[in-house]
Amino acid sequence: MPILYGLIAKGDKIMAEFTAHSGNFQQIIASLLPKLQQNRRRSYQNAELVVHTYCTDGLIFLCLSGQDTKTEVAYSFLETIKDRFFKKYSVEQANNPSPFGISFVDEMKATMEDFNNNPEPDKAKMAISQLSELKNIVADNLNKVLDRDIKINVVLAKSAAMKGVSVTYKKTAAVYKSTMMKRYLCCGAALCLVVCIAVWLIVSLICDFNFCKCRTCQPKQSTAFLINLPVSYTHLRAHETREDLVCRLLLEKKNFQ
Repeated sequence: MPILYGLIAKGDKIMAEFTAHSGNFQQIIASLLPKLQQNRRRSYQNAELVVHTYCTDGLIFLCLSGQDTKTEVAYSFLETIKDRFFKKYSVEQANNPSPFGISFVDEMKATMEDFNNNPEPDKAKMAISQLSELKNIVADNLNKVLDRDIKINVVLAKSAAMKGVSVTYKKTAAVYKSTMMKRYLCCGAALCLVVCIAVWLIVSLICDFNFCKCRTCQPKQSTAFLINLPVSYTHLRAHETREDLVCRLLLEKKNFQ
């Protein structure tokens, strides 16, 4: 089965299409276009038809063929359409939303007739197509590697900055901890002093400042006053020492004689 339908689109907007056969090709393509934005080369099978797509430079090159059509022939057709399209229009013109599909229908028709009349793929064109695809893949991989290196450098720079900030924060935290500890100690000492003073004042107010109200306070009597006080003989006998006893006995002996 030959190539039945060819299309060039930008997103959901169809820019050029051609078919020499009748069928519901547009309905099939309308359901697939939103899914083709991020796939470079992809083939989809729909009943007895196969949809081949080639996405590049923001454009979608698409064709419908039968299951017996070789994949190399379909992608060679799409590569030829792409080359002829960009020879006639630049990438800037292709990204312009103004419709110019009518002026490219003849090229698409002629290309489709050439491939349908000569189904064997041109090996040179196939090699060029594969090299072009390989070049695009290598370029994408290089861009990814460069982006990754840039991201790694950014991460390293941020990690170094965070390390410096963490060291500064650690020093600041140590100083703050020491300052707060000193404040806590000073506040604790001041609080203890205030409590002690408050307790002393309360006790002083209750027991007087010389604490005479809280203990038995007897005034001291002078020795002269104590000597002049008369005491009983029994009191003297109760408090006499050995010397007093000897003196009393001698005195009593003398008085008795």
